[in-house]
Amino acid sequence: MDLNEHALSESQRTLKRLGITHVLLPPPVVRDGIHTSSPRTETSPQGGAQGSPEQPVSPASADILPPLVRSLFHGKHAPIRSMWTYAGLYEDMQQAETPARLGVFKKIQASVCLHLKWASTDIGAWPLDVTPQIFRKGVEYFCPRTVIFFCGSTPPTANIEEALAFMKQSGCRVITLPNLEEMALGNQQLKNEAWKILQTVPD
Repeated sequence: MDLNEHALSESQRTLKRLGITHVLLPPPVVRDGIHTSSPRTETSPQGGAQGSPEQPVSPASADILPPLVRSLFHGKHAPIRSMWTYAGLYEDMQQAETPARLGVFKKIQASVCLHLKWASTDIGAWPLDVTPQIFRKGVEYFCPRTVIFFCGSTPPTANIEEALAFMKQSGCRVITLPNLEEMALGNQQLKNEAWKILQTVPD
């Protein structure tokens, strides 16, 4: 027996005698389009674990995102054509009944799918005012070519300004649309303006 075999289990000794020195674990599992990665470890018959460099944690890590935010991954596969957002989106998502501005938001998305033939799976929504870190995870996961940002009725907060800066640094094309609250109140001029802008968004 090899001098150091006494420290091995029976299965490890068998592998060593067969000339097998390393065993690789299976690749990370993908659930519902969300990559849940874990560091790949090589197990040596010498009895130790040889850890390879730690893999980056997926931006969709389920343990740090609120359930409502996680639901926005459903049916989407990165990269997507456009990611839509506005100040207050997460607040509106938590309401029992759909607030007026969220209703307009969804109607505009449905209209571009119907009339401009954008695929619904190629359009995502992501809140920008939960935390800057959560917003970054959405951008990093979806890798959108374009971010559609609806202006608010109040000046942007520090979180929103940080999110907008991150979008531009990431190379996303940022397209600003008029105030959703005004459109929800029936401002047809703003609706027409938003529609004209959306018609010019490149693929």
